[in-house]
Amino acid sequence: SMLSSSGCFDVCNINDAEEWRSGLLPAIKALGIGTTSTDGLFSLLSAVLLCGELNWVPHATVQSSRCMADGTINDLAYLFSVDPNDLEEALALREHTAPDGSKISAMCTHSQVIMATQALAQATYGALFQWLTSCINIATKTLASQPRGADARWVGILDMFGFEAFQVNSLEQLIINYCNERLHQFYLDLTYKQCAGQDDFGSWAEFRFEDNLNIVQAMDSDDLSMGLGIFSLLDEHCLNADSCNRTFTESCHQRFRTHPVECYSKPSFQASERFDIHHSCCLVRYSTHDFCEKNVMALTPRLLHVLQHSGKFMVNHIFNDFVRGAETRRTVVSQMQFDLSVCLAPLEVSDAKFIKCLKTNLRKIPLEFDVAAVVGQLHTLGVFDALHNERHRFEYRLPFHVFLKEYCVLWHSVREP
Repeated sequence: SMLSSSGCFDVCNINDAEEWRSGLLPAIKALGIGTTSTDGLFSLLSAVLLCGELNWVPHATVQSSRCMADGTINDLAYLFSVDPNDLEEALALREHTAPDGSKISAMCTHSQVIMATQALAQATYGALFQWLTSCINIATKTLASQPRGADARWVGILDMFGFEAFQVNSLEQLIINYCNERLHQFYLDLTYKQCAGQDDFGSWAEFRFEDNLNIVQAMDSDDLSMGLGIFSLLDEHCLNADSCNRTFTESCHQRFRTHPVECYSKPSFQASERFDIHHSCCLVRYSTHDFCEKNVMALTPRLLHVLQHSGKFMVNHIFNDFVRGAETRRTVVSQMQFDLSVCLAPLEVSDAKFIKCLKTNLRKIPLEFDVAAVVGQLHTLGVFDALHNERHRFEYRLPFHVFLKEYCVLWHSVREP
């Protein structure tokens, strides 16, 4: 449940109704989103939340599930503007193609129904996010709407969530951590590797930074000579009907036995469903028991057909775009890699600046400074390496108060008319 699982419905000093009226609605209007689209936006957001309230009950004798008759499926169908029976059948049935080309329908297992419902919520939210991003780009006249060339000026802010390392880490954490590694690699390329080749820098032996290229390649390599990366192996196994999470994990272990790298290791316990990656920040152990299921674009053709024939324009629009975008990218990781490449492309040809954010403590408590946690983040983010390299490049550095005392006369002279 996404509506009641936290048990928290009110937050001190936060007025949701007032923020809705004075903040959210004017912001949506400023983007040029009309009343019909706004209603569709909120309906689909409500549908995403309501997906978590569907109660699927396993059948007592056969491997199938039925939706509990509490009216939730009717409310969900109303928000999508589709027939409730069509929606329930699309979630609970799977179609298979027989050797003669005919279509055979079979009941989904309980876990498959749950996965299909989660996929519906995920796909709806993802499609809404893409649509809203395009609305913002058009309204602010960024690269999406300006003519390309020297006159196209723009400022973009990429706010990236940090590394994740939990007690149990799955495909979501691997994707987030991969994105962080790619952005860190971009930072290293721009800040260190280019500077290291400049004549005015000095001795290469004095230059220091922790390169993460081997970590990135361990995840995204598509070079057979050096071994496929984890994402390529996962996509291969998802295309093979006889594969499973266990065979995927074993293929990862085999790949890194043949082409070993320091960042990958095989756990000594439950190795058939786990692997370890030594990321730039720390060691993260990934549990692979549902990697294949999560990686597949799980919206079935039958469910997509129901949504594309919705009586609501907003639903038709975003899911038609969703289908067009997914035609060549059938898996979650392939879609992620495509989106990340699109995101990094303008950064690579722009004047990029970096802001490194630190958490003062890991307990999210204000006014508490955890020295060990902060020092660890400074190492992970490469701040100490940056200070070392800058000190080597510019050895003469004055403390601020000494600098101010020596050169304040220049400041006074500039201020004089």
